[in-house]
Amino acid sequence: MKKIPLLLLALACLASAQGIISFNTVYLDTAGKFFFTYPVALPNPVALKELQKNFIKQKFGEKFLEQESAPVPAPAPVPSRPEPPAKASNHKEPAKTARKEPVVVVPSCPELVPCYQEPATILSNYKNQFKEVETLSDVVSFPLPGIVQYTTAAYIYYVDAAHGQNKFSMGVYSLVNGKEIELATLFIKGWEKNVVKLIIREFLLAMNLQSLADYNYTKKEEDFVPEHMRISSSGMEFVYPAYKIAPHSAGEQSVFLSWNALKPYLNKKSIIYPKLQF
Repeated sequence: MKKIPLLLLALACLASAQGIISFNTVYLDTAGKFFFTYPVALPNPVALKELQKNFIKQKFGEKFLEQESAPVPAPAPVPSRPEPPAKASNHKEPAKTARKEPVVVVPSCPELVPCYQEPATILSNYKNQFKEVETLSDVVSFPLPGIVQYTTAAYIYYVDAAHGQNKFSMGVYSLVNGKEIELATLFIKGWEKNVVKLIIREFLLAMNLQSLADYNYTKKEEDFVPEHMRISSSGMEFVYPAYKIAPHSAGEQSVFLSWNALKPYLNKKSIIYPKLQF
């Protein structure tokens, strides 16, 4: 069977006052339909491992977080029984050489910094397990200082299905600690009701409608509660998958709100608030 070549491409390498920030992309096919972008360098090694874990979890799922097996340390020597005293003899015994201690192999990764499988291995295993996935891609961006945004996309086609499905996921992470920044942490308590009203207003305006009563697909405000976001220096984009607030034929839907529009509902203690310009 002909092997598919693995291609490696440096995506981004940023120099900061704290150190180098770098991401690589590994391709599983020459057509560029199956690839994985992942972090390879951050100033903080613990943050790097956390970000790598989150990228793997977002793109492939938790089952692919299996860590590399570390070398097993050599077993401790079994103490031997004491030898009985030797009988007196004029015969000289040759000098015994010192017993060599077993070499203990130290694991390549400390417990606090886990080792994950190579990106190419994860990508190949995923493709082998999910043959219905025809394309798998992603985009890395840096919308604000110290923030990285990761968007993944996949096209899935099941046998005998009427049409394929586009799947996506979005994550926003801190480059300082590698942790995910949850949508709810960016807003004050009880933000959903007011933000949903803003989203619906913008959505209806784009559809040239007066109210949800005029919209044929859904009339439920709760359908517009956001779960996916993309951020930029100018605002936040709320993204909805097909079927959520529009039919499959309309595809994914997105509504953009500026930071100024969202300002009354933003959490001033969130990690991104000091980075925003109103």
